[in-house]
Amino acid sequence: MNNAYGSALASNVSSGNLTKFWLIYDNIYFTTNADFISIVLKNPFFNLIKSEINIRSTESTQQELFPFIFELLFKPSSSVIAKLDPLFLKSSLHFNQSIICLHIRTGKSLALPGDSQIPHRQSIVQDMINFIDKNLSQPYSSIFITSDSDQIQQHIHQHYGDDRVLSVNGPIIHIDRFIQKTPSNETLYHGFLKVIADFYFLGECDTLLRARSGFSEWAGRRRWNEYSNLYVYCRGIYRMKNQQWRRPHHQC
Repeated sequence: MNNAYGSALASNVSSGNLTKFWLIYDNIYFTTNADFISIVLKNPFFNLIKSEINIRSTESTQQELFPFIFELLFKPSSSVIAKLDPLFLKSSLHFNQSIICLHIRTGKSLALPGDSQIPHRQSIVQDMINFIDKNLSQPYSSIFITSDSDQIQQHIHQHYGDDRVLSVNGPIIHIDRFIQKTPSNETLYHGFLKVIADFYFLGECDTLLRARSGFSEWAGRRRWNEYSNLYVYCRGIYRMKNQQWRRPHHQC
C-alpha cells in the first residue's frame, strides 16, 4: 500500500478479529477495489470458511474464487437466456469451429456524457481486426463483439458480415457511471440486460481479445481456462498466459 492509511487497513483486514469488529452491526457487506480482496481472504475468519467448504489455500485467490462464487450465487434469468441462446444457436449452425470475442473500449462514449477518451487506443479497432485476420481467423469462426461504441460494433459487422458476427442488441450504458435522470426506465432495463448478457457471453469464448478493462477481465475469469487464447490490448496485442503477466506500458 502506498500510504499509512492503506497499510493500516490492509493489516486490519488481513489479520484483525473481524468477528469483534462486526459485533455491533446487524448487516455486513464489503465494497472495495481488487487490491484488497486477496488481502481480506488471508484473514483467519475466511480461512475457517474456506476449510469448511473444502477450498485449498492455493485456490483462495480472487481469480480462483470469483468464478466459483459467481456460479454459486447467480443464475441467468430467462430474459438473459433469451438474449444468449440465439447467439449460441447461430454460431453452432453456421460457424461451429470456435468463437472469437472482442471487447473494445475506447472512451468518449456517446452513451456516457463526459466520458474521456482513453489514450493510446486510436487504432485499437483496426489493430484487432488485423490481428484476427492474420493470426486467428478461420472460415468457420464466429466473431462476438461488445463495445462502448455503436459505431465500432457496426464496423465489425461490416468487416466480417452479419452472418458471422454475434452481438447482443440493446442500448449501451455504463452500470457504474450512468446518469440516472437521463435514460428512461425502459432504456435502463434493456441496457442492463445487454450488459449482463455481454458479461455472460464473454465467459464462453474460445478466444478473447480485450482492451484493458475490469468488465471483460472479470467476465473472462468465467472461462473454462481463463488464460487459454487470451489476448490483451496495450498499445499492441499481447498474449496473456498467466496472472503474473505484466503489461508492457503503464497506461494502456
